[in-house]
Amino acid sequence: WSSDVCSSDLLPDFYIAAITAGLSYGLVGSVSTSILLRRWFRDRLDVALSICASGAGIAAFVMPYVITCLVARCGLMMSFYSMGVLSFLAAGLIITLLKNDPKDIGLEAYTLSRNHVRAVLSFEKEAVLSNPLYAPLQRQKTLYLVPFFLGAFAINCQSYFMMFFTERGFGGVKAAAAISVYGLMLLIGKLSYGFLSDARGHRKTSLLFLLSAFFGVTLCCFISRSPLMMYLGSGLAGAGVATGSVGIPIWVGDFSVPADYSREIKRFQLLFAGGGLAFSIMPGIIADRLGSYMFVNFVYILFFAVIIREITTAYRRMRAVR
Repeated sequence: WSSDVCSSDLLPDFYIAAITAGLSYGLVGSVSTSILLRRWFRDRLDVALSICASGAGIAAFVMPYVITCLVARCGLMMSFYSMGVLSFLAAGLIITLLKNDPKDIGLEAYTLSRNHVRAVLSFEKEAVLSNPLYAPLQRQKTLYLVPFFLGAFAINCQSYFMMFFTERGFGGVKAAAAISVYGLMLLIGKLSYGFLSDARGHRKTSLLFLLSAFFGVTLCCFISRSPLMMYLGSGLAGAGVATGSVGIPIWVGDFSVPADYSREIKRFQLLFAGGGLAFSIMPGIIADRLGSYMFVNFVYILFFAVIIREITTAYRRMRAVR
């Protein structure tokens, strides 16, 4: 339907299409998918979250080429219709194959028998966290700064990096190449996060990816005229931003009472989006007031320092309880 109204010449129809597309994106975001995956996966949930999150990254690489070819061969209107039909087909396939609960079609949640010890630990964690006094989100309210600060960077960093790299004297081609490196490392980060988390644990994996973002932004302060530092910094930052799509559902699962997961994941995602919206105009304001986008880097470094402190403190308190 959005594709139909986008082909109209009336401006209000474009507004309706944009609103519909935004609502649709929100409804199929990480809130619904993370809740659904927790019903389908008892083990290897982290891997499932990573595969799900990386699908959007793969589409971001593939679909622009497909759409460009469609526009060149068939025109803009036909491209919108084609994307609308593809969306309907994908929705029909998902509705047909994926149910609200595996029990609805006579199946059980995915479980590895050899991973029984890991499953028992998970159940023990749920037993401990069933007491609200032990849940980090009940005792450590500053954890709500994590999604807000993370969203402030993750949602705006691509446009910010483009302006910052251009200000530092790099041409449009090199700056765009650095953004491509960022996107590639973001995809790799999303795909690897779950596997590492499943193998090495949530705390270590969270710290690894958050430090990647922290040092990536820090390296961008020293790019000077060196493209290598620019590519390395943007790549590390991209890998670290994977925490925004894969890390948040894992953190909410660890830090909240199991019965409150749905409410807390909605709250985290709202704060994540709110951070991105609130900080969308701040880089420009800071650059205008202080004379350079370099000072925005310092703000982002401070944000990640706070995020790392909050996440490590929460896991340390959980280990102390156990």
